[in-house]
Amino acid sequence: AGFVNYSADSLIGLQAAGFCNANFGELRGAQLAGFCNYNQRNFKGIQGSGFANVSLDNFYGAQLSGFANVIHGNIDGVQASGFFNYAKKVKGIQLGFLNFADSVDGVAIGFLSFSRKGLHQIELSSDEVFYTNVSMRTGGYGFYNILSTGFSPKNGTTLWNVGYGAGTSIK
Repeated sequence: AGFVNYSADSLIGLQAAGFCNANFGELRGAQLAGFCNYNQRNFKGIQGSGFANVSLDNFYGAQLSGFANVIHGNIDGVQASGFFNYAKKVKGIQLGFLNFADSVDGVAIGFLSFSRKGLHQIELSSDEVFYTNVSMRTGGYGFYNILSTGFSPKNGTTLWNVGYGAGTSIK
């Protein structure tokens, strides 16, 4: 369709629209839209859009968008966006600027990734330049983000530092 597709029941095949696709049953195939896609039941296939994808049940395949992907169930596959990804349980890969999940069995790669059942570590340290440093690791063991800050009084003024890093932990 040039603008919108709507399906009230399950669909096997392709929904392609210039603006938006909506499916209220299970979908096996693909949803491709210039702006957004919505699916209410299990999805097996590819959901691709220029802005956002939303799936309310479990997802098997690839969810790709320019801005955001949201899955209220679990994903087994790839979730990639230009900014934000959310899924309950991820088995596979999350790739975006911000990634959020309840648990990740795979890897979440981004500027900031948070998994409720993932890695959460706070580190306090000191060195010869900054007497007090605080760092936080968040994400998973396969890939985690490090946010840090510190300060030190020097000659009547306070020096501050802010840092960002990424890492992996091999068990």
